[in-house]
Amino acid sequence: MHTLAYVIFSLFLVSSALAQEAVPGEIIVHILSGVPAERLPDIDDICGTRIDRLLANTPRGTYLLVYTVHGRSVENAIRCWEGFPGVHFAHPNRIMKLID
Repeated sequence: MHTLAYVIFSLFLVSSALAQEAVPGEIIVHILSGVPAERLPDIDDICGTRIDRLLANTPRGTYLLVYTVHGRSVENAIRCWEGFPGVHFAHPNRIMKLID
């Protein structure tokens, strides 16, 4: 799983050479290691989102794909998730394409 985390971070670093488009209603959330998994459903409910799946589990934490629900905007969901201790970041789920 270290490879997946490396790819994710590498894509962020070279994002200036890529065109970015966000997937509507989806965010990627990085939870730092040590945060109890039992807290995640409560955060999910409070933020008006639904955890879809685990993307990667690394020594530094867990990466989740999260959907917005009940009309919650991606921006509001990101702010909500980032307001909780142990959430390192939340970003729109971006589709990246090489710029011609």
